[in-house]
Amino acid sequence: MIDVTDIEMVILGIVEKRGPCTPYFVRKQFEHSPSPHFSSSPGSIYPIIARLESKKWLLGRDDNTGKRNRKMYRISVAGRRALRKWLTPPLPRTAVGLTYDPLRVRMYFLNSLSPDEMTQFFDETIEQLQNELDRARRDLLNYDRQTDGFSWLAAKCGIKSLEARLRFMRDAASHVLTECDESTQVN
Repeated sequence: MIDVTDIEMVILGIVEKRGPCTPYFVRKQFEHSPSPHFSSSPGSIYPIIARLESKKWLLGRDDNTGKRNRKMYRISVAGRRALRKWLTPPLPRTAVGLTYDPLRVRMYFLNSLSPDEMTQFFDETIEQLQNELDRARRDLLNYDRQTDGFSWLAAKCGIKSLEARLRFMRDAASHVLTECDESTQVN
C-alpha cells in the first residue's frame, strides 16, 4: 500500500467526486460532514492540499473569475490511481476492524462512577446518540439515491451504525442500572 493518510485520500475523493474545486470548498465538505472525525480547519486542509499538489496527485490552476483570485484543483491521473489503490481490497485492519471508539472506551471505565452518575451517563449519552441519529437521517435527505447512490449508501451506513450504538446503549443502560438497583437493595 502506498504511504498515505486517510484524510489525504478523502480530500482526493472529494475532488474526484465533485470535480474541480477550491480548498475552501473541500473545507466546507468536512465542515458539513455528519462525522467529526476530520478537522475542517484551514491549518489542517490547506497543507494537505499543498502536499497532494507536490505529489502531483492534485493539479492546481489559478482561476481569476469572480472577486478573488483563487486556485482550482482537479485530480490528476496519478491521484486517481492512488485513490483507486486506496479503495481496492485488501483493506487495512484500521478500515474493517474495531477502531478507536471514545464511547466504548468510556464504557470500559464506568465502574468508576456512582450509580447516580451512571444513570446520568446513560441518559445523556442516549439523548446525544438520538440527536446524532436524527441529524444523520436529515443528512440522508441531501443525497439522491438514483443519482448519487454511493453517497447515499455511505450516509445510510452511518445511520445503521448510530442505530446499533443507540440500541446497544439502551440495552447496556437497562442491564447496568438494573444491576445497580439490585446491589443497592442488597446492601
